[in-house]
Amino acid sequence: MKSNFLSYTINSNNSHEIIIDISNNREYERFEESFGTPVQIALETNSKKPTDYYNGLILDDSLGGCGLTVLTKDTPEVSQCCWLKLSGLQSIPAKIIWVNQLDRDIFRLGVKYLI
Repeated sequence: MKSNFLSYTINSNNSHEIIIDISNNREYERFEESFGTPVQIALETNSKKPTDYYNGLILDDSLGGCGLTVLTKDTPEVSQCCWLKLSGLQSIPAKIIWVNQLDRDIFRLGVKYLI
């Protein structure tokens, strides 16, 4: 059985064992090949209608969702539904689970796929 802890001892007069948790608590493995993939995102408004599609880039991707940056005049909000469009695919419904504003109209988002 693989251990999720790394343990090492510092050699000195007062020897101390240090234990570090190295487990990956993510539900899904990340796919590195998606980094930089162009994506378009439409945000759901209060009237349940989507905004225009805004351009972005995928930073990391998994079976459950992705992290991306997006350039938008609309402010994305946590729990807001959205649609992601990648080249050659139908729109994917998703829900925003976290938002970091990087600049005036640039946001980093974490989204969960709703498929």
